[in-house]
Formats: sequence, C-alpha cells, structure tokens
Amino acid sequence: MKNHKSLISILMIVFCSLSEVIVGGIINSDTKWNAEDGPYIVERDLLITSSAQLTINPGTKIFIRNHPLPDTTIYQLNHVDSTTVSIKVEGILICLGRRDQRISFSPLNFLPDKYCWYGIVFLNDEEALNELTCTDIVGAYSAVSAFSSNPQIRLSILEYNHIGISCFNKSNATIYNCVIARNFASGILVSGSNPRFVNNIIVFNRNHGLLCDGISKVYLEYNCFYGNHDGNFLECDPEFGVIVKANKRKDSTDVYNNIFTDPVFAGSVSDSLATERDYNLPTLKSRVKDTALAEIIYEGKSLPESIWKNSKAKYQLSRYSPCINAGHPGDNYKDIDGSRNDMGISGGPEFVSRRSKKR
Repeated sequence: MKNHKSLISILMIVFCSLSEVIVGGIINSDTKWNAEDGPYIVERDLLITSSAQLTINPGTKIFIRNHPLPDTTIYQLNHVDSTTVSIKVEGILICLGRRDQRISFSPLNFLPDKYCWYGIVFLNDEEALNELTCTDIVGAYSAVSAFSSNPQIRLSILEYNHIGISCFNKSNATIYNCVIARNFASGILVSGSNPRFVNNIIVFNRNHGLLCDGISKVYLEYNCFYGNHDGNFLECDPEFGVIVKANKRKDSTDVYNNIFTDPVFAGSVSDSLATERDYNLPTLKSRVKDTALAEIIYEGKSLPESIWKNSKAKYQLSRYSPCINAGHPGDNYKDIDGSRNDMGISGGPEFVSRRSKKR
C-alpha cells in the first residue's frame, strides 16, 4: 500500500512538472499560448519582435520568476528592468480573456509590498493593434508601460503593482472598463502622451490616482476615483475633480462626468452597511458574514495569497453601487443586456470589433 502511495505521489509530481511550460527569450514568429498547455513560467526577459504576434487565449495563467536568469540578448530599459523580468512587445500582443476565463500575469512568489517583475512594455508604433481584454496583472513595477504605442486595455484588473499603467512619448493608449486599484505609487502615470480613460474605477492607490506631467492632454471621462491616499490628481487638467454638477443618480461629478465616491463592491463593508440600512428588504441582513474578510479584500489591508489569486468574485458591483449605469451613455459602451454602461469590469460589451485608427 505504501508503495502504491509513493508511486501515485511521484506520478503527480511528474504530471505537475510536465504541465508547466518554461518560456523566455525572443519570439520571432506567430505564437499562441493556451490554458490547457499551461501554466507558463517566464524565467527570463521575453521579447516579441516586430515580425511576430503572441496570442494568449482565455483562461491562460502566466507566472513570472522573481529572480530572473541572466540574459544579455534583450536590451534593458533601466536599472529596475535589468534586475527583473519584463515582457517587451515590438510586434503584437493579443490577450483574449473572457469574464469567466480571465488571463492572469503574476509573480511565482507574490510579495504584497514589493514589485517582483517589470511588467508588459509596448514599444511598437501606433499602427500596431495590441489588446488586453479580461487580463489581470499583479506584482509588477508597472503593470503596463506604453512607449509611442496605443494598446487597448479592456475589462482588466491592474492591482498591487508599483504603478498600474504608464504612458510615455506620445502614447495614445485606450483604457475602458478596468479596475486600477491598490498600486503602491500611482494608479496612472502619464508623460508626453494623450491616453484615453473611460468607464474605469481607480481606487485605493497608495499615492495618486493619476499623476501627469502638467502638459499631456489626458482624455478622462465617466470614471470613478476614490480612496487614493495622496489625492486623485497631481499636475493634471485643473478641471479634473472640480465638482460642477450631478448626474442622473444625483452623484456629484466634475465637468467630465467623473465621480468621486465609494464604488461599493459586492461583498465589501460598504455593501454590508448599505444592505443593513435598506428598508425595502424584508429583514435587516448582511451579505457579508465575515466583515473582516471583506476589509481584507476591498479596504486595502494586507491580502493573503489565497484571496488575491481568486479574482473571479473581486470587484463586482453591489446593487447599491453608484457606478451602475454611470458610465458613458454611448451605444458602443452598452452592457451585455443593452443597458447603459456600468463602470469597472462589470460593464461594457464582452467583445468589440477591432478599433479604427480614429479616436
């Protein structure tokens, strides 16, 4: 019997090791990563050359080695890049996640208060149609960096990074219906660029929600900013955050229809309190039996590894959320059921046609 158990254990170890795909180095031709072949372990810098496209299919898990193997074949952006793993894109990167089959990039060993890898860096020209959909990125120096490139990022979660997204050197990145939360520095960093942010939730970042260079023109409307410790904006358009009106839900907004109130995620302490105060319910009850757990998940306290890895239930909106039906009213942004856009990953269409060059 003991021999049988030992054999089973050995087979399980072999099976697990065979299921991992070790990747790194240079991709010169079109490549696909699939969930059933993974998880993928990036052990050194990865470069997608201008002649190649990497397509990552729904449900794929990518883990990044915390201590990279030395690699001098791929150029380094700076000192941080030279000591961490980065994924650089000169060609095309397409991440085709779905709401129920999300793609994830995370370090092998997550450290809550320290970045463990550099992030995804887009270095291609403005014609390249890079796309990240339903993609979650955690533990990076900058989850996404766009240099002179225009990636489209939708329905994605960028959390527990040093910076959520960085746009440099005439980047016109478009970011729709994402959650940018609990990053150690700023949620968004913009320099010499004109990115577009619509229907996002930017909350609980340790410094600022949006840090700009004072001259970039950031297109920012129908977003929710809340709980960013050092303020929502620094060196930005002076009209950002100045309350001038109220939307149809009677929530205060600035001239660009951004709101500045608790998004009230399902399962959060705010959701629990709202439920208890809802006199339309037959009894006073709370959906959160363990409010301590709710605080861990949503209120910025230290996060156990077992919780942050399970992102399916995270950042869904409570029925009491001010972000419901508060997004852009345009037809292209409507939710799956045809109603007005809900901010964050709960809202917007599941699929969109490849965007045109016009903004």
